[in-house]
Amino acid sequence: MTLEESRDVIPIMEEMISLIEEQEKLLSETSKELEQMETMDRRIKELEADCQKWYELASKLNSENRLLQKQNVELLKLSGQ
Repeated sequence: MTLEESRDVIPIMEEMISLIEEQEKLLSETSKELEQMETMDRRIKELEADCQKWYELASKLNSENRLLQKQNVELLKLSGQ
């Protein structure tokens, strides 16, 4: 390669290096964002599981409450007789 050719090629190579560095930076940022999204996805799944447990507990408590209300009505009827 001649000196003149080198002078033409070097700026192109420098630009290519700059573009590669920029792509590496973007890739790193994208990787971090993906990690954060995966973490958020796991947390959402955990919260959904917790929510389901609370829903089941609330349903059981509501059923027990209805049973207690029926028993109270019966007790009031018996005590009123």
